[in-house]
Amino acid sequence: MASSTRTGQSTKAWEALSPCLPSRTPDLDYWWALTGMHLAIMLEAGGYSIEKQCEALIFRAKLSSVARQYPTNLQDEKKGKETS
Repeated sequence: MASSTRTGQSTKAWEALSPCLPSRTPDLDYWWALTGMHLAIMLEAGGYSIEKQCEALIFRAKLSSVARQYPTNLQDEKKGKETS
């Protein structure tokens, strides 16, 4: 899984957890890298302890595994509906 964003921002909790989480699908990995990093930055800025940051990030990672898999490219989704 990605360990940093395109902007180069990161947090200690993100750096500690992200490499430990298993890779799932390209779409889920994309959404984890995008939304997980935003959550990590907000938690750190909010002054949460490193333990609470990790707890929230683990919850977010698990949540994505049970949520619908959104495509990273909406054009791919539209094409799939047209061929169905």
